[in-house]
Amino acid sequence: MDFLFIIILILLGLVAASTFFAKKLPQTKTIVDLVQPYVGWTGLISMVLGIFWLVRMIAYIGALLKHAPISALVSLASVLIMIVLGFLLSQKLIKQFSKDNKKADEFVQKMNDKFLPFQEKIGLAAVGLGLAGLVLAII
Repeated sequence: MDFLFIIILILLGLVAASTFFAKKLPQTKTIVDLVQPYVGWTGLISMVLGIFWLVRMIAYIGALLKHAPISALVSLASVLIMIVLGFLLSQKLIKQFSKDNKKADEFVQKMNDKFLPFQEKIGLAAVGLGLAGLVLAII
């Protein structure tokens, strides 16, 4: 995994689980307030990057699973979580872009209803997978 990918995944997880961290560490509230206006664009860029890394990973997933299966599974889970978190964080922006398309709006709402209750847990999983990817990259 690239270090850029790991850093983005950890930051995305921290933003997605910001309510959890704000409860546990009240001093993080000021940082969360600074990041909040940019959450939509951060999510959209992360979703696009996640799709890019997924396509890139599919090209050599067979070799990765053969030679480094744990790293491959962590990377695959990380990419999928990045796409889901990117979608959740950018849903308002996506709704603005697709306001004229009823099918797209219904799809966004359906996915939002499915994943939004788990946003905090997915964010914590992203932080965990990012840290695991960091350890695997260092080893």
